[in-house]
Amino acid sequence: MDHTQTSPAEALISPPWIPESVVETGVRKSFLEELALKILYTTGPLFLSQLAEQICLPHTVTEELTSRLRKEELCQVTGSDAVGVPHLAITTQGRARALELLSANQYAGPAPVSLQSYVEQARMQSVRHIEVHASNMERAFASLVLDKKTLTQLGTAVNSGSSIFLYG
Repeated sequence: MDHTQTSPAEALISPPWIPESVVETGVRKSFLEELALKILYTTGPLFLSQLAEQICLPHTVTEELTSRLRKEELCQVTGSDAVGVPHLAITTQGRARALELLSANQYAGPAPVSLQSYVEQARMQSVRHIEVHASNMERAFASLVLDKKTLTQLGTAVNSGSSIFLYG
């Protein structure tokens, strides 16, 4: 018997959708290829599975991205592991291109999601069907010094189910 319980908020949150192709990411293919090249430059040679982990995209999508990079001779396969996963290394031509890309933008991390995907996920995670009471707010913000008016405004904002931006 499973004794784990999910909160009402957790029950409403769906896991993010995982793309199966570059087109399904909703992000420009050339941007993702450039990102993969910058990662290969900054980390050094990687197995395709390691690159997929670094760029936070499925293996199939990462393989699709590196296919063109190999055709353009920006990276090359230098071997494979026991199950045939290719080991990729950047070429001299790839290094030069990566340096150009890095001079314009030094980001070399997880692939971004499209704005459309972000908006859809944010809507799915809305807490519109959950009521937050004053006692919940007092307990949640007990470690902060807030006057009653501010706590009431926060409670109203939380109950609206909309986005909240706090700063300061």
